[in-house]
Amino acid sequence: MASVTFHDVAFRRGEVDVLTGIDLAIDDGEIVVVVGPSGSGKSTILRLIAGLEAPTSGVVVVGDQPTGTRTTPGVAMVAEQPGLYEHLDVGGNLSFPLLIRGDARDEAQTAARTQADELQIRSLVDRTPGKLSAGQRDLVATGRALIRPEIEVLLLDELLARADLHLRVRVRDIIRDLHLRRGPTVVLATNDPAEAMALADRVAVLSDGALRQFDPPMTVYHDPVSLDVADIISSYPINRLKGVLRSGDPGWVIIGENRLLLPRRLGDEHDGKPLVVGIRPEDLSLTDSATGPSLEGRAVSEAVLGRKTEIHFELEPPDGDGHVAVVAGNPEIPGVIRLAVARLLLFTPDGARWHPANP
Repeated sequence: MASVTFHDVAFRRGEVDVLTGIDLAIDDGEIVVVVGPSGSGKSTILRLIAGLEAPTSGVVVVGDQPTGTRTTPGVAMVAEQPGLYEHLDVGGNLSFPLLIRGDARDEAQTAARTQADELQIRSLVDRTPGKLSAGQRDLVATGRALIRPEIEVLLLDELLARADLHLRVRVRDIIRDLHLRRGPTVVLATNDPAEAMALADRVAVLSDGALRQFDPPMTVYHDPVSLDVADIISSYPINRLKGVLRSGDPGWVIIGENRLLLPRRLGDEHDGKPLVVGIRPEDLSLTDSATGPSLEGRAVSEAVLGRKTEIHFELEPPDGDGHVAVVAGNPEIPGVIRLAVARLLLFTPDGARWHPANP
C-alpha cells in the first residue's frame, strides 16, 4: 500500500484560494476521513492525490512519487457522481477496468462476481445502473475502483451522502471489511461528522481551505483546537454562550446569572477574562437536582426526534446570547428547565481553544 503526503500545498482556481498551506501525512494503510463544510476544499484534496489536479504550489506525494496532472498509478477514485456506464449491467461495469487492460473475458467476469460478493451486491449483477438506487450505484462504483489488484490508495468523495441510513451503515461495514482484507490506504471526503467518527483512524478537519486539525476522531471530538473544529465535528450545532471567568479554587465560569464550576483552580490573572462557552446539545440533560453544574432557563420550542427530543430554551434572564439547544430522551418539559452540564469547551473570543495555561 502507499502513504500520501502533502508538503505546504496550495491550490488556486482563478482568483479563489481553494487550499492554503496544507501539510498532511497519511500513513500507509490508514483510513483518513477529510471532513468539513461544503466549499472547504475536501474534493480538491482527493483530486490532488489522484493527479486530476496539480498544486499551485507545494508537492503531493503518493508512495515516493510526486503526483502531476495525469492519473496517479495505484490510485482509484470514486467521485461524488460515480459515472457508471449506463449501457452495461453491474457485472459489465465491474469487469470493465480489467477488460480494457487486456484481461481475458472469463477471468474478468469471475473477478466481477467475486467483487460483487464482497460488496454484497451479487443480486444486482444483471441490472443496469438505471435500475439501481443512488447508494447502490455508489457501491458498484466502489467495486469498479477496487477490482484492479494493484490499487494502493482508494479515494471516496462523499460516498455515503446519497445512501439511506440503513445502506449507509452497511456500506461503512463493507468498507471496514474490505480494508481489513485488502489494506488499501483510504481517504474519504464527507461533511458528515458521524462518518468521520465511525470510520476514521484519523480525521482531517478542513475549513476555508485550511487544515485545522488532524488527529484520531475521539481526540478531535473531545479536544478540538478551535470552536470552528468543535462545530464541524458535532452532530448538532454546538451551543455558543458568552461567559466570564471568576478566579478561585476551583474557578468558575459565569453565564448570565448561571455559575458553572470548573474542575481546576484559576489564579487571579484569569479573573474577568471573557470566553465563549461551547456546549454540545448531547452534553446537556434535564435534571431536578440543584447540585452539580447546571443551567436554568425557559423552554421556547421542542421537536421530537424519535426517542430523543430537541429542546430550545433561553437562559434566565435572557441576555441575547443565551439561546441553547439540548437533546434529551422523551422528557416532560416544565416551564423552567434546569439542565445538567456534563462537559464544557472553553474558547477565547476569537475562537481558539482556551486552557488555564493559555495567555
